[in-house]
Amino acid sequence: MGVSENGIVGAVYRAGSVEHRHHRLPQRLGELDRDREMVVHCKSGARSQKAIALLREQGFTKLKNLQGGILAWAERIDPSMPKY
Repeated sequence: MGVSENGIVGAVYRAGSVEHRHHRLPQRLGELDRDREMVVHCKSGARSQKAIALLREQGFTKLKNLQGGILAWAERIDPSMPKY
């Protein structure tokens, strides 16, 4: 699940991924499946860490933060991925 802002959502969309603007996440919790494993990501990992804290407060447990965000993924795993 991507939790980016300001037009960044979709820049690194992957099949099966869900994108939510970080500031709208509290209003959209009902759209998420509490039983599904989620890797939460953003550009640097900071917003996704905050999103995970919010989700855990609401009873979500199957969560992983993409450490370092999309920038770290692009640098270490997939250099062909666009950096935004």
